[in-house]
Amino acid sequence: MPSRSALVGFLRGAGCPEQKVTHCERVADVALAVGRQMQAAEIPVDLGVVEIGALLHDVGVAFTRDDLSPEHCALGADFLRANGFTETVARCVERHECIARPEAAELGNFPQPLRDTYVPETVEERIIAFADLMYFAVVEKRSDPWQDPDAVGRASFGYMDAVFRKKLGRAVPKTYPIFARVVALTRTMLVYVPHETFARWVAKQP
Repeated sequence: MPSRSALVGFLRGAGCPEQKVTHCERVADVALAVGRQMQAAEIPVDLGVVEIGALLHDVGVAFTRDDLSPEHCALGADFLRANGFTETVARCVERHECIARPEAAELGNFPQPLRDTYVPETVEERIIAFADLMYFAVVEKRSDPWQDPDAVGRASFGYMDAVFRKKLGRAVPKTYPIFARVVALTRTMLVYVPHETFARWVAKQP
């Protein structure tokens, strides 16, 4: 398994902005904490895949150069495949945006042909998607999903609304399926992260 420093160097070498490199490192910390909690609950988790996938989950931003291009998940996955990473890791990256195939088709700019899905399915894929959502909702948006699981959906709504306005020139529908999807993922995964544990981790962030 590559060292963390080697993977961070890979991100920088690919051209990821420094703030995105920092984001990936912190999401990896969250993902590993969640993975260990699940292992403690006797759920099999490949922590090596979790760490690599989480550290590299936003490598595709090196190509989109902004945060309002969900296709970075697919671009990043293809870049990893071309650079010898396993399909398991590539799919963790490809599926961290929780986007279904029809949504990818509507948003456009995804590599063709489209994959069957960009929704996380394996436990490692779900951990990474959840860790990214939690970092965004809790650290960047200062929400509290333990008290209000729908807070993650609202945070995602703001993101997707900005994406829709940029790409399609209109507001995102409030019934867009991704919101129910991320709330369901959050409710399922929160049980493995005690509020006080995550709160202590968040308190250490700048």
